[in-house]
Amino acid sequence: MSEKTMEQRTDQQIVVRSEGTGTPVRAYSPMQAYFLLRLTRLVQLQKTLSSQPEETKDPVLVKAVRHILFSTFCDCADLGAGEEARALLKGEKAGC
Repeated sequence: MSEKTMEQRTDQQIVVRSEGTGTPVRAYSPMQAYFLLRLTRLVQLQKTLSSQPEETKDPVLVKAVRHILFSTFCDCADLGAGEEARALLKGEKAGC
């Protein structure tokens, strides 16, 4: 989710605007925004877990995070935000 710092919230959608120009980039429903934000947090958690030494990793936690990531990705795809979710998982800036 690149260059999107300004958000305009309405009752039905969240409009993400470009930082430089302020023009609308993409409008998300509240559910899309919720699951994309959740996916972003889970990707950060997975990166944190993967950077830990092997002897301190909890294998159950690592597996649980992988499952939750996949489930949240599927939720994003079902809600029409699959492209953005794929970009988040690949570590790219989402072209939303």
